[in-house]
Amino acid sequence: MQPVSTVLELHDAMINPASDAIFNAGAEAPANEAAWTTIRKNAGVVAESGNLLMMPGRARDEGRWMELSWELVEGGKAAMKAAEARKTDELLAASDRIVETCMACHEPYRDGRKMGAPPAK
Repeated sequence: MQPVSTVLELHDAMINPASDAIFNAGAEAPANEAAWTTIRKNAGVVAESGNLLMMPGRARDEGRWMELSWELVEGGKAAMKAAEARKTDELLAASDRIVETCMACHEPYRDGRKMGAPPAK
């Protein structure tokens, strides 16, 4: 495996748009099968993004970074499960979990400017 994108590029291309699709369900619940399918797909992107963040060359440390990346996987999986079951309350709980994980990561890594480093070659 070899990282191609930086963490910031992953955020811009994958994590932010996919998580926003989940967060938006809090403002307007999915109204039809197509909306639930879209949320499920985006939840899969969030979950897989956590895996991508743990790759050697992208992971910033073996401690908190890995814990938070794994929590992103788990939050995405919870959102997928909620979307599959068409359970809005579970989707909102998964959304809250993802928000908490993102905020816990942003302070030490994004705001501390540790995320912009390019992947190892």
